Amino acid sequence: EAKSGMKNRIGKTFPNGNRGVLFVGKAGAGKTKMMSKFFNGLGLGGCNQDGQVIGKWVTSTGASTGIGIYEVLEVYNDSIIFADELSLDTDKHVHVLKQIANGELIRPRHGNIESTPFSGLLIGATNSVKLPNNNRDLEHLLATLDRFMVVKTKVTAKSPEETMSAVLEDEQEAEPDWVEIAKALGRDTSTDLNNAEKDLLRNIWNEKAREILDPTRAQWRNSHAVLDIFLFCKRFFGCKDLTKDIDAVEFIREMISDCVMFNPVGILWLNPTEQVIYDCIKSKDVVSTSEIISSVTNVGISISRMTISRIINKMQESHLIIR
Repeated sequence: EAKSGMKNRIGKTFPNGNRGVLFVGKAGAGKTKMMSKFFNGLGLGGCNQDGQVIGKWVTSTGASTGIGIYEVLEVYNDSIIFADELSLDTDKHVHVLKQIANGELIRPRHGNIESTPFSGLLIGATNSVKLPNNNRDLEHLLATLDRFMVVKTKVTAKSPEETMSAVLEDEQEAEPDWVEIAKALGRDTSTDLNNAEKDLLRNIWNEKAREILDPTRAQWRNSHAVLDIFLFCKRFFGCKDLTKDIDAVEFIREMISDCVMFNPVGILWLNPTEQVIYDCIKSKDVVSTSEIISSVTNVGISISRMTISRIINKMQESHLIIR
């Protein structure tokens, strides 16, 4: 929208930069395939009228050093960068990503700190986000994720038999109409909300806000994210009144559910014991320590009560659960 000079640009969270997109999901969820469809379908691999590169595809960003990521971002600082296989497990990678939305890359070079303006857009994918060992690192991670539109990529589980049948029959997905998608993305319509739409947005926000486990965290960016999604859908679908379109409303609810993150547990990689404990707690309003121990031992994990208590304390400190 910024590049096309659109007057009614959506997104006011980062006035001096862009909000990147980060796809998070297990291997095989289709993140690379989905990003590739966007990249090729919208013709981002070429150059614009001024000869500038529109988009850059980086195959394996996670294999790169922190400096290597900086160099890619600096060279293509005004482009749409598709970064596959990102890693958020190192401080350097996290700090690089944190700078992107602020519109300026800063790194030491030859004894001096030099800055490079970044007006591009980063669209990245990673298989998992590891839960840090201490709260200080967790705050850095959450601050980084706040600067991105984090999308939980989900895959419909198929049995081994169904998977093999799909492979043998070479099932093909229908190709989207990218011409129509491009038109919808550039539709120059008003992004003002009427009173009924504002009431709907408040209701959706209040439902989503029930997931908040840490009341001390500011929710300005998440509030803007919900508004941005709402406005984007209104523009994309060309609706004068979104409340009149039941399908659009359901799509918005699902999009907000998948893209607005109050509790990071949905995208974090938990070890097997943490996952069993979380699943046990999530399924009940109240759960006892004895029930948790039973759940862990029932899946074949041998662990002491003291260790389980330590894990629960860590998960509570990380605001994944309330004890």
